[in-house]
Amino acid sequence: MTQFYFFTENNLLNNQVSGKEFGPVTGFIDTQYRVTSIHSSTSEIKAYSVCRGIPIIQPVYNIDANGIVLNTINESIVNIILKPNVQPAELGSNFAKIKYFIYRGIKKTSLIDSNPNPSANPPAPPQIASSSNNDLTALYWSEHQKRVSKGGASGAALASATGIELNNTDSEILDKLFFDIAANGTFPEIKEGKHIGDFNKDKFGFEVVLDAMGVDFTFKTARLPENIISVNPLSGITKKEVFEHFHKKEEILNYLDPCAFFGSFYVVKLYGRNSAGTAFEVKDKLKIYDDLLKDKFINKDKIYIDIRNQQNHSFDYFKNYGDFEADPTHYNASIKLDLGFGTDEYNTVTKNYYEKWPILILVTSDFYSDNIEKKNTIKIHLPKGDLFSNEIPYGYVSHGNLDNNYPNSPVTPIEKFFKLTMEADNFSSPISLASPNYEGSTQPISSYIRLKYFKQFDSNQLPQESSLTVLRAVDPLDNIFSPFSMKTSFSGTGGYNSIIYENEYFIDLSKRFGLSFIANLAFAEDADNFIYFAYATEILSSRKQLKKRFSFTSKYEGTKNNFLDELTQIKNQKEDISTRKLRKSEFVIGGANIKYLEFKAKTDQLPENFQGPDYDELIVITISKKSESGEDFNLLQIAQNTFLSGYRTYLGIANKIVAADDKNHIYTSADLVLRGFVDDTPNGSIKIQTVLTNLKIYSYGSV
Repeated sequence: MTQFYFFTENNLLNNQVSGKEFGPVTGFIDTQYRVTSIHSSTSEIKAYSVCRGIPIIQPVYNIDANGIVLNTINESIVNIILKPNVQPAELGSNFAKIKYFIYRGIKKTSLIDSNPNPSANPPAPPQIASSSNNDLTALYWSEHQKRVSKGGASGAALASATGIELNNTDSEILDKLFFDIAANGTFPEIKEGKHIGDFNKDKFGFEVVLDAMGVDFTFKTARLPENIISVNPLSGITKKEVFEHFHKKEEILNYLDPCAFFGSFYVVKLYGRNSAGTAFEVKDKLKIYDDLLKDKFINKDKIYIDIRNQQNHSFDYFKNYGDFEADPTHYNASIKLDLGFGTDEYNTVTKNYYEKWPILILVTSDFYSDNIEKKNTIKIHLPKGDLFSNEIPYGYVSHGNLDNNYPNSPVTPIEKFFKLTMEADNFSSPISLASPNYEGSTQPISSYIRLKYFKQFDSNQLPQESSLTVLRAVDPLDNIFSPFSMKTSFSGTGGYNSIIYENEYFIDLSKRFGLSFIANLAFAEDADNFIYFAYATEILSSRKQLKKRFSFTSKYEGTKNNFLDELTQIKNQKEDISTRKLRKSEFVIGGANIKYLEFKAKTDQLPENFQGPDYDELIVITISKKSESGEDFNLLQIAQNTFLSGYRTYLGIANKIVAADDKNHIYTSADLVLRGFVDDTPNGSIKIQTVLTNLKIYSYGSV
């Protein structure tokens, strides 16, 4: 059973000091954003595992009086990184996926005995503190004893078993470590609600990292005493400087305010415990606010509105909804909000979404002052933008609650999906959402809402090419994959690695196949291939009535060498069956033999109880690592030689044709291209550029 817990003893938390909360840093509100919520206590205070997951302990760097990180280790504290093995969405809530929970400022002595034998010469290596200290040290000692009993270890349980002595460089990505854990089972799982150490009572922090493509959480970040996102102040007025400034600010979208994280459990339930209690108790609704948020968090009334575009950036990242081209120094991308309750009691306001940082925050004063109901209604109207921006928009609620069935979460794709129309004021029809309000008062309760703002392909208009800073798709299969943001730790030999990104990408094939769906994006690597694939998780429209979906997990697979074989295995009812085989075939085009891969049905007759999934809901681009002549394909080299670093590069297609080969077999071919940002020096800006890769892709039939 999935359960989530408050991260510490709630009654021992001091009232949070202003300036230590998640958000813009006092005195530097335009250039620094704290993503660690900093707290303190007047007495010893325990840390609890928020959920079931894998904990890793990391050392912590010292900082000087100016907050500069030093290259020396603080011997008094450590950090714990907890990678969850369960997600809040499993509680039935509409919740974003969490990548890590970070506990900053754990007393080292509660977990590590740095000098277990003072008289030893040479000094004895650090070992895990007594098993009686807490549940985490007890777990480490238990795992050690298991290895001892099997002859795989001897002596004391060494501190190296916690991860604290890992020699990974600061720049390495933490994900790699967890791939290695999947491969060799190095670190054990802790259950939810367990005592995992004691905080340094004078200063400690808690952090929530969201899971998405491009969230490159490094070992250096894991080793910081607190995490502050910093950008350079705007010193000029060129479009390039403004674009780069807001681009770097996008990093804050990888984090969720812990106050809003716990507040979002208001409509489900959370477990909490105070220092005098002998067991955890359920915290729901008013208790979440009264016991866990009130005074403990400065941000107790903040509602975060996080609106993303198709590529999971903030909705106007590409600068096609605001007035960037007209005046980049006063950048403004407005949304319209109706804030209130009931049927007609609303404050209607228009707000600049990009006032300082790429997220909108609402507080008590924004809402209708007489609302004492259990919810605040938030109606969001999104902008039409420039001529080619979004004539036929879609909205999708990826985190949060709908107004019409509050407090229940959306449970079907259609409930979360809004077909919008543009109104006379060039704002869309509303998406009606709700956030919790303290019933009987006018107090909003901190929570988080995330929307995706999608664009439908309009068959009545000619597709528009990317221009200026605006990335556009000329085909539904364009710009789906960002290849250099999709990474595994594949060793280059046997097996394969795969990683799944729950980016909620909208794929609109309705005009061709009567099919549109929300997809996860994924990447796999084996010895021979790079495989980029997208698969449906929620069907929005389809001519078929299959009920099953593809299901993949991020994993290391050591026994099978070809990931493509995995794509032929699907589950029907309780029986694993293979309804497809992967076949190498050839087109004959102008006398030349062109090889391609095809998922071929093994039988013309599927089982009567077959319910899916459907291979129309799977998009796969496979790039061989070498040509038939042995030449390396190096897309990364093309990107490095062409595009500005620090920005995403996208895979696209160009010059697509549908034709018949010499044997009258219908095929689709297209040039594979890369799209990324380059300098636009004459205009003092940057722009999207498309370059050919000299690779051509082929598929059977008309795609």
